[in-house]
Amino acid sequence: MRQNVTAQKVLLLVITLLLLTGGILGQGQGGGPPPWARNGNFVQLGLPSSDLVVIGTVSSPQDKVNIAGNLRLNGTLNCGLGSGCVGGAALQANSVSSSHLQANSVSSNHLQAGSVGSNHLQANSVSSSHLQTNSVSTNHLQNGAVSPGKIAPCTAANQILKWNGTTWACDAAPIFYTPGAGLTLTGTTFSVDTNAIQARVTGTCPSGSALQTIGMSGAVTCQNVGAGTITAVNTPAGSGLQGGGTNGALTLSLLPCAANQTLQATGSTWACAPYNVYGPAPGGGLTLIPNQPNQLFSLMPCQPGFLQILVWQAPATATSSWSCVPYSPAKGSGLSLGTDLSLGIMPCGPPPNQILLWNGQSWNCAPANEQVSDRNVKENFTTVNGRDVLGRLSQIPITRWEYIGEGPEIWHIGPMAQDFYAAFGLGEDDKHINSVDANGIALLSIQALYEISLEKDKQIQELQAFNTALQARLAALEKEMQELKALLRK
Repeated sequence: MRQNVTAQKVLLLVITLLLLTGGILGQGQGGGPPPWARNGNFVQLGLPSSDLVVIGTVSSPQDKVNIAGNLRLNGTLNCGLGSGCVGGAALQANSVSSSHLQANSVSSNHLQAGSVGSNHLQANSVSSSHLQTNSVSTNHLQNGAVSPGKIAPCTAANQILKWNGTTWACDAAPIFYTPGAGLTLTGTTFSVDTNAIQARVTGTCPSGSALQTIGMSGAVTCQNVGAGTITAVNTPAGSGLQGGGTNGALTLSLLPCAANQTLQATGSTWACAPYNVYGPAPGGGLTLIPNQPNQLFSLMPCQPGFLQILVWQAPATATSSWSCVPYSPAKGSGLSLGTDLSLGIMPCGPPPNQILLWNGQSWNCAPANEQVSDRNVKENFTTVNGRDVLGRLSQIPITRWEYIGEGPEIWHIGPMAQDFYAAFGLGEDDKHINSVDANGIALLSIQALYEISLEKDKQIQELQAFNTALQARLAALEKEMQELKALLRK
């Protein structure tokens, strides 16, 4: 029968054995039995400096039994002070590591709630082999004893810890779906909400017309079908409809299908078929995304490490299909391919100060001609004589020419920067013509021409008025001449 071993019994047993054996505690400094020593109210048997086992008050804190070697028990050692005699304060930090505990030597009934805190455990000192199943529950862990840093993270993105029935392991995070407007979700199956779809239709057709289309807003477009009498509504086989008839209130509805089926066109008729049997056709340029709850397709991938695109190929001797081919920018696309297979905007030059312009068929480099002309960024305004500018402009040669290195048959018309600078002294140097200056000269010359045209118009009007007066005087003279001739004939 099991008996509790109190601290007093253990102490008595140890003292008896020591006295019987005589040499376990050592022989003391004189070779005889270990001396008893009294220090106030405390008695000590043995010397801590020389004996392996010392009984009594040895040091502070006051130890009852000080054993320099290992203590091995074949029976059970119960705490004589009752439940909870060893709490968290009785253990020094890191005093118990994984090497001091046998597998399953400490279960949940051996620990008081909160007796072991996070500072009492060495890193990795407690592994799964040291804990019995269900030996550690939430009330056995102090708040904050287990931090996120003690849990090994998942290595892949979009993963969480999942219980697989045996252990906790990293796995893909679940994907959640929410039905949008006009859809319902039952389990993992989406369906069309017929009530929402029907509620979208907001218009009606008048008598003698039929519904032709339904717009995104729900408005209807009607088509005149003429007058007449409908004698029957038929639903022939393969139409995908049921109902109809020859009299009374007639209704039509889609032909019902079995579970997980939908109506599909077979080329000439409609028939029910499973909706989840589709797969990418060879050469179709598509691939099925794996490990998805629903069938999702994407463009088929091309060979990694190369810049490739999907191209529809239709050779005369083989079946047409989509296939991956190396990509290089087409001429006139405005793109260039770098040595690292990266796409970039085609560089321009020579000459400098050019931009890419679309000529209606392709992108080509051309001189930049868009400049900032905000009044708020200008100063030192002065007036300019337009007729003087027009006179100078008339002396500048304007020819047709090509840029060196731009390519054959790309012609331009304009003045030389040297002549322009010599005539007007505008711009930074005599190698460039700023579009702002060119536009200003052109506009000012147009204003001067307009002023000249107004003066010419005024002169023409005055000459026309003078001519009109002369014609009137001439007409009066001719009339007088006719009257004179008439008198002379008499």
